[in-house]
Amino acid sequence: MAFEPKNKEIKQALSDNKNEVSSASSFKLPMFKEETDERVKTFTFTMKPSIRKKLDIIAKENGYQSSSKFLSDFIDSL
Repeated sequence: MAFEPKNKEIKQALSDNKNEVSSASSFKLPMFKEETDERVKTFTFTMKPSIRKKLDIIAKENGYQSSSKFLSDFIDSL
């Protein structure tokens, strides 16, 4: 069968990808803390509306009033 080696490679790639996803879900989300040790500068970037909605939900679940503050704390914690 000519496709047998490729099937094994695809199965291996898919199983490797599952390991990456499970390790990515082990991130510890930051909890809100009031710290202002650095000045804040306004930045603009784009994202899908569905992603923004999820970001807002996660931020509120973790005690943040602002999704940008949550995102900043999250990236800072990495």
